[in-house]
Amino acid sequence: MLVLVLEGYQILEKICESVASTVYRGIRKTDRRRVILKVLNSEYPTPIQLKRYEREYEILQLFDTASVCQALGLQAYENTLVLIMEDVGISLKELIKTSPLTLDDRLRLAIQACEAIGQIHAVHVIHKDINSSNLAVNPETGELKAIDFGLATVLTQEHPILKNPSILEGTLTYISPEQTGRMNRSLDYRSDFYSLGVTFYELFSGRVPFESGDALELVHCHIAKTPKPLCELDAIADGKPIPEAISKIVMKLLAKNAEERYQSAWGIKADLERCAAQLQENGSIEPFSIGQFDLSDRFHIPQKLYGRQVQIQQLLDTFERVATPNNFQAHITFITGYSGIGKSALVAELYKPITARRGYFITGKFDQFQRNIPYSAVVHAFKQLVKYLLTESEGQLSQWRQKLLTALGTNAQLIVDAIPELETIIGPQPPVPDLEPSEAQNRFNFVFQHFIRVFCSPEHPLTIFLDDLQWADSASLHAIELMLSDLETRHLFIIGAYRHQEVGATHPLRTTLETLEKEGVPIANIHLKSLKLNQIAQLIADTLHDDAEAVRPLAKLTLQKTGGNPFFVSQFLKTLHEKGAIAFDCDRHSWQWDLKQIQQTKIADNIVELTLENLKKLPPLTQDLLKMAACLGSSFQTQTLALVSDRPEAEIGRELMSAVRSGAIATTCEFDDRGYIREYQFTHDRVQQAAYASIAPRERAAMHLKIGRSLWQHTDNLAENLFKIVDCLDFGVDSIHDRHERERVAELNAIAGEKAKAANAYAAAIGYFNVGLQLLSTDAWEQSYDLTLRLYREAAEVAYLAGDYDRLEELADIVCDRARTLLDRIKVYEVQIEAYKARGQNREAIAIARPLLQQLGFDLPEAPTPEQIGDVLETTARCWRDRGVESLLDLPPMRDPEHLAVMRIANRLFAPIFITVPTLLPVLVGKQVQLSIAHGNAPSSCYAYVNYGLILCGIVGEIEIGYQFGQLALKSIDPPNMAQYTAQVRGPFHAGIAIGKEHLKDSLAPLRAAYQKGLEFGDLYYATTCAFVYSLHGLFSGVELDLLDSQIAAYRDAIAQLQQTTTLIYTSIYHQTLLNLVHPSETPWKFCGDAFDEGQQLAAIVETNDRYALCAFYIHKLFLAYLLDGSTDLSELLENSAEYLDGATGTLLVRLFHFYGALTRLKLYPSATEQQRQVHLEAVELSCQKLQNWAKFAPMNYAHKYHLVVAERARVLGEKIEAIEHYDRAIELARQHQYLNEEALANERAALFYQGWGKAKIARVYLAEAYYAYQRWGAIAKVKQLERQYPDWIDSSTGIAPRLGVNTTTTHHSTATESIKALDFATFMKASQAISGEIILEKLLVELLKILLENAGAQVGYLILETDGELLVQARGEREGEDIAVLEALPLGDRLPQSVINYVVRTKETIVKTNATREGKFTNDPYIQTHQIQSMLCAPLLDRGQLTGLIYLENNLTPGAFTPERVELLQLLSSQAAIAISNAKLYQQVRQNQQQLTQFLEAIPVGVFVVTAQGEPFYANRRAQEILGQGIIPQTQSDRLGEVYQTYVAGTDRLYPNERNVVLRALKGETATIDDAEIHQHGKIIPIEASCTPIYDGDGKIVYAIAAFQDITQRKQAEQLLAEYNRTLEQQVAERTQELQQTLEYLQATQQELIQSEKMAALGQLVAGVAHEINTPLGAIRSSAGNMAKFLNQSLEELPGIFQSLSPEQTREFLDLLSRSLQQENTLSAREERKRRRALVGELDARSIENSTHLADTLVDMGIYENIDEFFPLFERPDSPHIVDLAYKLSGLQKSTTRIEMATERASKVVFALKTYARYDSSGEKMATDLSESIETVLTLYHNQIKHGVEVVRDYETLPPIPCYPDELNQVWTNLVHNALQAMDYRGTLTVAIARDGDRAKITIGDSGPGIPEEVLPKIFNPFFTTKPPGEGSGLGLDIVNKIVQKHSGKIEVETRPGSTCFHVFLPLEPH
Repeated sequence: MLVLVLEGYQILEKICESVASTVYRGIRKTDRRRVILKVLNSEYPTPIQLKRYEREYEILQLFDTASVCQALGLQAYENTLVLIMEDVGISLKELIKTSPLTLDDRLRLAIQACEAIGQIHAVHVIHKDINSSNLAVNPETGELKAIDFGLATVLTQEHPILKNPSILEGTLTYISPEQTGRMNRSLDYRSDFYSLGVTFYELFSGRVPFESGDALELVHCHIAKTPKPLCELDAIADGKPIPEAISKIVMKLLAKNAEERYQSAWGIKADLERCAAQLQENGSIEPFSIGQFDLSDRFHIPQKLYGRQVQIQQLLDTFERVATPNNFQAHITFITGYSGIGKSALVAELYKPITARRGYFITGKFDQFQRNIPYSAVVHAFKQLVKYLLTESEGQLSQWRQKLLTALGTNAQLIVDAIPELETIIGPQPPVPDLEPSEAQNRFNFVFQHFIRVFCSPEHPLTIFLDDLQWADSASLHAIELMLSDLETRHLFIIGAYRHQEVGATHPLRTTLETLEKEGVPIANIHLKSLKLNQIAQLIADTLHDDAEAVRPLAKLTLQKTGGNPFFVSQFLKTLHEKGAIAFDCDRHSWQWDLKQIQQTKIADNIVELTLENLKKLPPLTQDLLKMAACLGSSFQTQTLALVSDRPEAEIGRELMSAVRSGAIATTCEFDDRGYIREYQFTHDRVQQAAYASIAPRERAAMHLKIGRSLWQHTDNLAENLFKIVDCLDFGVDSIHDRHERERVAELNAIAGEKAKAANAYAAAIGYFNVGLQLLSTDAWEQSYDLTLRLYREAAEVAYLAGDYDRLEELADIVCDRARTLLDRIKVYEVQIEAYKARGQNREAIAIARPLLQQLGFDLPEAPTPEQIGDVLETTARCWRDRGVESLLDLPPMRDPEHLAVMRIANRLFAPIFITVPTLLPVLVGKQVQLSIAHGNAPSSCYAYVNYGLILCGIVGEIEIGYQFGQLALKSIDPPNMAQYTAQVRGPFHAGIAIGKEHLKDSLAPLRAAYQKGLEFGDLYYATTCAFVYSLHGLFSGVELDLLDSQIAAYRDAIAQLQQTTTLIYTSIYHQTLLNLVHPSETPWKFCGDAFDEGQQLAAIVETNDRYALCAFYIHKLFLAYLLDGSTDLSELLENSAEYLDGATGTLLVRLFHFYGALTRLKLYPSATEQQRQVHLEAVELSCQKLQNWAKFAPMNYAHKYHLVVAERARVLGEKIEAIEHYDRAIELARQHQYLNEEALANERAALFYQGWGKAKIARVYLAEAYYAYQRWGAIAKVKQLERQYPDWIDSSTGIAPRLGVNTTTTHHSTATESIKALDFATFMKASQAISGEIILEKLLVELLKILLENAGAQVGYLILETDGELLVQARGEREGEDIAVLEALPLGDRLPQSVINYVVRTKETIVKTNATREGKFTNDPYIQTHQIQSMLCAPLLDRGQLTGLIYLENNLTPGAFTPERVELLQLLSSQAAIAISNAKLYQQVRQNQQQLTQFLEAIPVGVFVVTAQGEPFYANRRAQEILGQGIIPQTQSDRLGEVYQTYVAGTDRLYPNERNVVLRALKGETATIDDAEIHQHGKIIPIEASCTPIYDGDGKIVYAIAAFQDITQRKQAEQLLAEYNRTLEQQVAERTQELQQTLEYLQATQQELIQSEKMAALGQLVAGVAHEINTPLGAIRSSAGNMAKFLNQSLEELPGIFQSLSPEQTREFLDLLSRSLQQENTLSAREERKRRRALVGELDARSIENSTHLADTLVDMGIYENIDEFFPLFERPDSPHIVDLAYKLSGLQKSTTRIEMATERASKVVFALKTYARYDSSGEKMATDLSESIETVLTLYHNQIKHGVEVVRDYETLPPIPCYPDELNQVWTNLVHNALQAMDYRGTLTVAIARDGDRAKITIGDSGPGIPEEVLPKIFNPFFTTKPPGEGSGLGLDIVNKIVQKHSGKIEVETRPGSTCFHVFLPLEPH
């Protein structure tokens, strides 16, 4: 903190200090005037803090009144500012507290305050922080002044933003409702009146209206609560209650709406003066009508809503429903109406209830010019929420961080990409793995839903307002569907507003509305209509402070002009006021208007024109800025406008203020750290529309293009601004003509399309890719291949994702036709495969993949023969047999792209092949495994391994090896980067491999986890595969059906929502099987229920040939028919099941078929023919062999099945002894392995066996076991069937099947009653003992619930306890379960009947229902109806009459389960249980407190040691034990503590004396500290500092001593080291001086070496270019010489003969032909050459010249294709081809000679330049050198780098040679030229100039590159500074250039700007 010492001022005292500033009282020395000095605390204040001081000083300069504190100066002080003001006195708050004030005093002060406020408002300043601390009073004179204008504003109106109450501007206790940002109001001068009202309330009563430590509660009070009137308070004034008149004045000031407060300070003052006058005259104040003189000449249209009360209430009601804890689903309300109708204003009315409910309210607005930006409004809304959370306390923020990380998991980066601000909360997140497009889409949906869930809770309901949905993109509409369809977002309220007239029947929003309606989402619609006449009249009356009837004529005219549109109405009235048609008459003190004048006033007839007229009143520059802003969107930033307008940001801020004052735009942020307001928004769509309309249509595209280019050029974060930039560029795409720019824009569109695709915004992505394709040139496939391929492939993929399959095929055909390689085409083929799969065209998917795989060397036969399958499996086995399965995990990764493509495509084919050609699977998978072993593991190899294991187990029968491959696959997915394959591997592993080695139930938990993991990674197919496998395994592993029912139902709903049709069919079959077991029907083997209806769905399955579905369907029908004694044709079901068994190869269905198929055959056996019996027995034998084999590997799954089949076979064959043995064995094993379903079945079959044998008693015993087991399983249909089948054995009224054994006895009824009583007493005693013997809450709950379940006849029980006023489920148990689940305090939710719970809570009565579904007052409870509850009991737990919880019990098997005796017992137990639970809770709290204390002590980094009053060690924390080397040693006497813990005097071997021991001194009542002790432990000495304090009990006796000590080894070492340093410092200084001298000499030598090294490096840069420059002419010489030799060898001898055969005329023609050829230079393109050839051929053919084609080819090669008539005689000779060939060769000879000459000259130049460059004058003397020659030498050597894209502009003035070191100057030119070329990327203009500059030569080397960044420029001549990547530059180049120039007594300068950089070297012309 600064201590103020300011020259010219004497500081007297510090008055106060806040976080930001300190206020001093002082005296100005020049005139001894008392002053107040306010200074910032920070030594380095931020710019915004300084700016606020400057602004406060500027505002104070506006006042010339005694009512405002005078500013005397603003003075710089060190790094900060001091604001110097007059010393007024003390604050009003202090005066109220310290001085006895009379009512008259208070009135006088209040009147002065009004005077001050009036003066402030008179200069159009709003104070914004009026409170009793900011009104200062001179105690001597009583004069009052306003002070502290730090928050004041000169705006006439502000629009506060909603933010955390803890960071609101102003003093929260005094803040106005509109200042909170939570009112549908802007802020104007009347905000100060509310704050003044709070101040007056305090002035007259001594307290403020609202007091709370909770900031949000205070805000809610200000906006929604009415304070108690002053006259009703206990406060008194002058011994009397506060007068009613004063109370009314203050209450009027405290009105929530500004329109209902006073409208002027003078009106307040007038009423207060009347009160003062009455008090003076009468000694009292009588009531009077206040506000009579409250007139304001300010024109204010009220901000309240007119005619919207019904709609407001509708919104409020919906929000209240969403906010209630028992709300079951998210809601959406759509508000429709024309623009300006008041949709946004209506929504803002929710601020109050949202604040009251502590909810969150966020808004987003879609923009008409940014429709392509995915999720724009949704993202904007959640950015607000994230920013709000960042203002929370650290504790709250930590909670949000944990919630978000838990919800988002490993996919958090997806949301961070959309909302970058989120990273500030959760920290940097790992990148998410790349997935297939459809999986990426699913993953995004999954993560987005989980993100939304975080914020939707009853504690913080979330409201999202999305405005202008008519402009919403399709991705945003889908996001709305996701949010609303998620049942976990119950406390979400979405409000969508749109212009209904712009949403037609085909608008995407209509589709969304229909989808939401189909999904049952609660939807409300509010349509806003125009205002009616009486409503407009009331609005005008309130505006003009008049009567509604009086203004009715004006209202009629307004309605006629505006149509009743509220926005138009307000703009119309403002325009009338501005034009003077409505004006305030100061004489009449009222507003006046003239209807005739108004009717004659020219005002636009529509709102856009009217708004446009108003905009034209603004300054021209402001209008231009608003035009640009309109192109940017509804909101914009000054920084962006500065870029696109090329104006300073400060100027733009100033220009926009006029637009703010006019109401066209509003600020949406506060001053930033530079003192700027940077963020603005248009106040209405119509304003933006008008601003945009003011741009001439022909200029709009150019403006968008200019904005796009500017943003692109200057953006630092392309990713964040990508869509905005691309949208602007695309708007003006037709104006882009430069090919290079078109390609770059096309690439930008590709990036935008990819980003939109990643965000599931497919419509936007399609648009971007289409524009990118449009921008490509006609030869793009040749010139821009990579970009073209990228755009076509991406466009094809997004067409598939959007479901546009025709467009996909069109694009795919182009790629397949134009792509250069197969690998380039593969991506499109993969997309086509996925498209076919998505449409269910699996055969087509295989058909397109087969030839593709064949090209990649991976052959798949169409229908493999058994021999082919066997060959593949054998080959595969040979690959791994020698090396072992586990070693495959260590294979290297697969690298070859073709092999990786094969693996990907093969994986894509697995599902289609599995469904349509399952016999092909072994071939597919075997070859994948072979490929992986041969070429390394691909990421998808894990899937091949698990499928191979599936085949080994299911087809080959190699269960052990198959299981090893399954384990290999599981280990492959262990690394975190393989988590995306979890569902793909876990699904098949548990479906077909683990069933052969592990208990079926053991698969359930991993399958559930894999399902979740699959959803996280968007792998919906395999996630839902895990779900349907879970359903199947749960159904047949004995899981209770009622529990399983809810789980499968949840899976079905989720799979349906995920639109996974295939897996939904499978799950539906399993669910319907369960429902048939649970719900009795006449045909239980038929599927005609809610989950699956075979009549409607089977045909479709047959049509698609889904063999797995058909197999599952028939096997489950077979199972139901067998179990429930169906009268269907079992033989037909057997045949159908067997037919489709290949569709379920290796899965549980096959094993179920052999089990239930065998049982079915044995059931059919008795009625079969002899031949049929033989067939049955053979099939049963085969099944027995399989079951027995499977039982060897997994006896827990199959042993009991095997024994049951064997028992049944023995039964039908009459082998009774064997049957008895195997039945019992089957029952025993089924029970042992918890197969409740098959334990029941084995008992039932045994009962039938004994019944058939005539052993009825034994049969009844087995039947009773079966009956109970079926009941426990929940198979009610089976239970009812047994009741019908055995009515004599089972009492259907009670559901009791007597457990009859050999020693059955019968008792009388009275004995039975006594037995029940005895049993109840025993139960009561047992429960009492359990209750009294257990104090641990969890164990108590378990014991209590066990006893209740065992003896109450309940199936399920719950213990519900009261915690913090809320009832929470603490424990749940089932009678048949082994464990009681103690839950983590779950809310009731929909787990239990809410109406029953509420009744018991309120009445404290026990509820018992014998059949809750059909009788009593609770039959309509949703829970009771859903679960069909029969017997139900709910009893209160009362502790001394207070409710502590509830017991809830159910029995759904039988009605009347809870008898009166049981109820009586439970009531006895409940009171003891309540007391025990209370005691256990108290004990739990004590334990928690104790644990917390221990945790604190263990966490602190100081040793803590506690001893008892007797000195015996009691506790030592972890750090204490580390220092002492041991823990607590019991029974140590106090005088032996030093000895036991080895405490010595520091530096000695003497034990530390007891009289100085701090522990012993503390036990005597002394607090002591020492630092001269040390602990000796295990050869180590630890010096310590220790202190100890006594601890007293309530009687003042010492009960403990607590010591704290720490290791001070480092401190001791530091002290010793400091002493040693002092001793050796002089010696070190001397040695260091010598070292520095040596280093300096070494550096000087190194410098020269570096210069020479850099020169060699520069030379090295030229080597490649020089080599090319020499090789090129040498190549030309070699080629030309070869051509000459070839000609001379072939044609020289023919020349004489040819010439002899020619006539003189023909000889002349020959020579002319040769001459023409030598003059021609062939520059034709290939297309032009073909055209010329065709023309020549036609011309020669017309003259009937033979060999026309050959002649035409040769002539074109010679460059002769026009005017050939003179040569026709020569061409007509028979040997003309030979003659023309000879002419062609002769001309070639001449051209080769010319080429050799040119090449020789070129090589000579290069060699000369290299010699010139390389020469080195070792004399060290300067030489006269021509500068132009020196530079040209370097340019010659750079010719190769220059010639292809650089234009060299030379401007050499003739100068005499200058004295220099030429080799060093060559190095200068080389460095500068090289840097220039690199800066331009070898494309652009290189400027070289030499000129005279006085007595100096000025050499300029410039480039047209991007320029040098401003922040880099000062560093470029620094040694080792480089902007190049590591390894590409030493950073010495320009440093050495600078040194060389300085060595020549010259200097070097640089000029740079975007597009140009010039280095100027100045060298003396004469030697210095």
